[in-house]
Amino acid sequence: MSTKRILILLLSVLMLLCLALSACGGEEEESSSKAPVSESSEASSKAESSKEESMEESSEEASSEIFISDIELPSEPESSEEASSEEESSEAESSEEESVEESSEESSEAESSEEESMEESSEESIPDTDPYRDNEGNYTLNDLDMPAFEFPDTLFTVCVYGDAMQKTYYSEEIGYGIYNTRIENYIKIRNNRLAQDYGVEIQAYRVNDVFETLLNDAMAGTVDYDAAMPFLPDAIALGQENLLYDLNDFAGTIHLEAPWWDQKANAVLSFDGKQYFAVGDVTFSHKKASAAVLFNKTLAYDLDMDFYSMVGQNKWTLDTMYETGKLLAADLDGIPGMGLTDTWGTVGTYNSSLYHYIASGKQLITIGVGGTPKATLGDATALTTLLKIQQILLGKTDSVLPMESLEGQVDDYTKAGKEIFESGRALFYVDTLASVASLRKGEKVEFGILPMPLHTASQKSYYTPVMGQYAYGICIPKNVSDAAFSAYMTEALACYSKNSVSPEYEEGLLRSTNYADWDSRAMLEIIFGNMVYDLGVIHGMGGAGEVITNLYRDGSTAVASAVYGILPDIEAAITEYQSLYRD
Repeated sequence: MSTKRILILLLSVLMLLCLALSACGGEEEESSSKAPVSESSEASSKAESSKEESMEESSEEASSEIFISDIELPSEPESSEEASSEEESSEAESSEEESVEESSEESSEAESSEEESMEESSEESIPDTDPYRDNEGNYTLNDLDMPAFEFPDTLFTVCVYGDAMQKTYYSEEIGYGIYNTRIENYIKIRNNRLAQDYGVEIQAYRVNDVFETLLNDAMAGTVDYDAAMPFLPDAIALGQENLLYDLNDFAGTIHLEAPWWDQKANAVLSFDGKQYFAVGDVTFSHKKASAAVLFNKTLAYDLDMDFYSMVGQNKWTLDTMYETGKLLAADLDGIPGMGLTDTWGTVGTYNSSLYHYIASGKQLITIGVGGTPKATLGDATALTTLLKIQQILLGKTDSVLPMESLEGQVDDYTKAGKEIFESGRALFYVDTLASVASLRKGEKVEFGILPMPLHTASQKSYYTPVMGQYAYGICIPKNVSDAAFSAYMTEALACYSKNSVSPEYEEGLLRSTNYADWDSRAMLEIIFGNMVYDLGVIHGMGGAGEVITNLYRDGSTAVASAVYGILPDIEAAITEYQSLYRD
């Protein structure tokens, strides 16, 4: 090869090397130029977001200026935690810049390691054990450090209401083989499991009046039971008479924070750190006493109304319910005026006004620190809410039938009102869930279950009024033979009930002999997930609940004068409530 050719080849190689080096340098420059652009874009995005937030804050401040213009809020000094956070953020940014120089291979390994770390973190975020459940998901006492079960007793008896006097709210929760209902089969299963695990038989001691029985036994010094389930107003009276144990005295045995006890009820029923009775899975009377709206599925289909979707979309409101009901109301019997044989939009009771009030998120009595009650019925927003409810109900007299208005026309107005719904002459039926069992049993109408409607579409949650005067609380009278045994079995009964009895009670609300209303299952979750216990309903508190019901009964919208007129009685009742507990 000639010298000239050799020189040409060498020059070609040098040129290729220069091009390659130039390309590498260009990529580095391009790479280095992209980072600031990305950071700039991110900074710009943050600035825009900050601007929007600033505008919103400015708008909120402007709207509330009239209320806080004379209040100076002190500026808070920067905490050491915030300063530390800023230093850590600066160090993180510096570390991020250094990591750009790492090779793509190391980056790939880091990403792989990060994915593995995320998977491990995800697994670690799921607790290995739930102290209230076993490995199969069943509720259990095994991991709660319960005291050793060292009791000679082989029989645990609970004093409950029979059905001789109580035709609706009698107790089915404890014993079985009496009423021949499906729920009793699950009561039997629970009782058998308790007998197997503890060697103790569960027995119901049925009486006509639990409250009277406990009072008489306290005076006589005799007792034939280990625990009792009086109605909540009676349980309050028994606690104030110092006839019941404070359940907190058995804190190592009864775990009131456990999921088989109703925490919302606990908050209302405790006072000064003491709680003499509790509501939970050992009882289901509070679910029976929960207000809801039943609707005729056939009529809803004819109207092309999907109420379940409305609930999910927060469109199930007070106005929607009564305007829809008005579409069906018709005077069909040829007699002027709406009557017993006409078609109604809604059948309910005078209690409907109280249901709607509590379903709006308002309360008669709120509970403060230490269980201290406070009357809130007289607040301006409460009165405005109540006025709207009264105006709607009283403005729909041609489509809304309160069953009590039938008194004097029929022998049993409750039965007559139910028959209107069963015969397909009402779209809605407003009542407590206690009515569901008889309607399912009758199978005369296919109906669904809905929560009480929202007051307005902007309301954040559905609320379920609990007519607590018809709900039981389980308690331990002071004259029982072995209080420690009573406490242990009360906790065991509640825990085991959550596994079988409570789920079956809820399923029973959806099932009849020939069909099942599974569409309403999600509605029951909403209903039972948002139960409201109001001391004004449970205790009465000087007629706090009755004033609303009476306004509807009397056809009055004079809500302010009615409420202000009874506020002194409510305040006096609150004072007495506290003093009786403390004395």
